[in-house]
Amino acid sequence: MSAVIDLRILGVAKAVPLPEFKRFSPVFLVSLAISIVTGINLVIAYPTKALTNPVFWIKLTLIAVALELLYLIRRHVLRDTLPDREDVSTNAKALAAISLASWVLVIVAGRLLPYTYGRLLATE
Repeated sequence: MSAVIDLRILGVAKAVPLPEFKRFSPVFLVSLAISIVTGINLVIAYPTKALTNPVFWIKLTLIAVALELLYLIRRHVLRDTLPDREDVSTNAKALAAISLASWVLVIVAGRLLPYTYGRLLATE
């Protein structure tokens, strides 16, 4: 959902007014909650594997950055943009580009996790 908003701010699908994306907030929050619950379950399954892996901490940091950027975009861009206004500020585009890059890096870090752990169990 965040990527869709970021792409719209960057100029994709200009016919869709930016304020319309606020209606999808419940969908984003539900998907975020599901991701948090499943992520916690994965950490519980093999805590040593996750907590000793630096890529895991990089991923968590990137998620925090991406969520903060989404908050800033919702607060400043989606709120301040009127339905009849098509222009988006340079600052908003920069936030969107950094947010999109953050989410891409979260995915890359997640894909690297199975290949970068040093310990599977604490007894190894």
